[in-house]
Amino acid sequence: MRSCILVLVRLLLACFICVQVQAKEPTPNWNELSPARRQVLAPLEPEWASYSGKKKQHLIALADRYPSMKPEERVRIDSRLQHWASLSKEERTQARNNFRKVQKLPPQQRAAVKQQLKQSHNAQPPKAGARPSSPANPPAPPAAAAPNS
Repeated sequence: MRSCILVLVRLLLACFICVQVQAKEPTPNWNELSPARRQVLAPLEPEWASYSGKKKQHLIALADRYPSMKPEERVRIDSRLQHWASLSKEERTQARNNFRKVQKLPPQQRAAVKQQLKQSHNAQPPKAGARPSSPANPPAPPAAAAPNS
């Protein structure tokens, strides 16, 4: 019995320490970022202060991986960050809602929607000065595979 109590106390102490470490995870202000991180994340500077600590940590990790990415991956990241920054608040909300809807689809339907998006992005070369096509309105899943409501 005594050993069970000792194990329980150790587990509680470990949980407490983990919570304390997570609570102190830094969420730097824009000016506290390294120049390399600021360069990668530059399109997001105007919104940086409004991001949660978790979102900031995710973006910092992305910026840290950036130098080791292949050139085509860096181009894709640059394009996506610039595009996201160019969206209005309403467009971002719509894009998040659409993402959540697609994530709820069965895997085959999700793959079909992603394939349609790829095809529509590849089929439409961007016009000079135009924004890339918006992910805010992904194509609907194929009618034959639509979920039953």
